[in-house]
Amino acid sequence: MGSILKAHCICGFESKDFLVGGGMLNFHEICYAPAVCLRCNIFLIKNYMKKYSKCPECKKKVTFYNEPKVQMESVASSHDEEDDIFSWNLGHEKGHFNLPNTTFFCPTCKNFTLEFRDIGFWD
Repeated sequence: MGSILKAHCICGFESKDFLVGGGMLNFHEICYAPAVCLRCNIFLIKNYMKKYSKCPECKKKVTFYNEPKVQMESVASSHDEEDDIFSWNLGHEKGHFNLPNTTFFCPTCKNFTLEFRDIGFWD
C-alpha cells in the first residue's frame, strides 16, 4: 500500500496530492517518488525503480528527494525509519526509499523550506 503526499513551501509552492510507493499489483517494479530537476527547477513524480528517470524538459537525470543533497540536513547518522514521512522497501538487493522528517530543496524559491505531508494511503 502506497501513501498520498502533498508538498508545500512557505514561498507559496504547493503540489497537488500525489501518490508514492506502489500498488498491490505493481510494487515489484514501481515506486513512485518525488524528484526535482535541479537544472530546470521542476518538481516531478517519477518511478524510483526505473534505471534512468529524466526531466521531461531538459532530458537530464532527476534528483530524488531521498538524496541528502536536497535535504536540509543529513539524517544518515541519526536516521530512524519510524520518523520518516514515507518509507518504501525496494527488496533486499535495492534497499529502501526514505523521505526523512526534515525540510527539502524547493524548486520555486530555491531554499530548503519544502515540506512533505502524509495525507493518506492508496492501493
